Amino acid sequence: MEIILTSAYIVFFLFLISKLAFFKVDELSKKMIAAIFVLKISSGFVMFLLYTYYYTDRNTADIFKYFDDGKVILAVLFENPSHYLQLIFGINTEASHLQGYLENTNHWFKPNEKNVYNDTRTIIRFNAIVGLFSLGYYQVHNVVINFLSLAGLLAIYKAFLPFLRDKSMELAVGVFLIPSVVFWGSGVLKEGILILGLGLTIFHGFKLVGDVKNWKNLAWLIVGVFLIALSKLYVLFALIPAYLGYILVAKTSTKFLVAKYVAVLSMFLVFGLILGKLHPEKDFLLRIDQKQRDFIGLADSLQPGSLLKLNRLEPTIASFAVNGPAALRNVALRPHIFEATSAIVLLAAIE
Repeated sequence: MEIILTSAYIVFFLFLISKLAFFKVDELSKKMIAAIFVLKISSGFVMFLLYTYYYTDRNTADIFKYFDDGKVILAVLFENPSHYLQLIFGINTEASHLQGYLENTNHWFKPNEKNVYNDTRTIIRFNAIVGLFSLGYYQVHNVVINFLSLAGLLAIYKAFLPFLRDKSMELAVGVFLIPSVVFWGSGVLKEGILILGLGLTIFHGFKLVGDVKNWKNLAWLIVGVFLIALSKLYVLFALIPAYLGYILVAKTSTKFLVAKYVAVLSMFLVFGLILGKLHPEKDFLLRIDQKQRDFIGLADSLQPGSLLKLNRLEPTIASFAVNGPAALRNVALRPHIFEATSAIVLLAAIE
């Protein structure tokens, strides 16, 4: 039954790709877009096999642990629809009458998380919503998340295409076919929702900066920002100054382009430091420091083979300045080929 239902949804989404105007791009045929969709579904299936037969602890596999918690939330619907809706929309979730349901989940609460919003609940809620029509079959969730992330990637492609008309194929490779994006962006993970949010935000944000100022673009921009905030709030904080820098350049000229971006980033840095002094609980340096501690705490509890040892941050400008170059080096160049301890780390090192 899972094969039949999954195949039906694949056919349905391929039909949408063939008919919806959003998927019409002169530089990419709809057959190419459909092929990318199938590639993403296949990659998601490979991830499913990997976490089923190689990394066999279901309770530590992100694709399964949030899927299983989503089933717990979905079951609330059949007990009390009102309580299900409260959990889905985040209404009154601290109320005692909902705690009994949440005690049956394993990952709704994160013991190492000190930040305001627990973003793992986003993917749990996604699974609880898709479960309404998936009949509990994981591969249906795989198809749905990949259709959403495909739409996000296509929106990113369309947003940057006007700047790179003469390099449209290189742009397509860069957006759709980077191996880590194909793999990690194709699982039943919050990255798929994040990619959709990024696509909506960038595409409709560029439209609003240009000449297409209408309520639809504004509405989709708000949806995109909301999805990013729900998935990975710190990505939104990284995106905002870059977007404002783009607005400044678009509304003036490309003269002194680097200086304009540096000025916007410096303004945000100063604003963030002042805000942190006035309201210590909103100190962004402290938040980043706490986020690193959260990840280190998670790594210490799981002892993954892909762990890279990093210097511990302190919530000071000096600490961030000293560790900044190493952070950029780690993002761009690590893991090194000689740090590869497994097949997945080796692929990351090659990339």
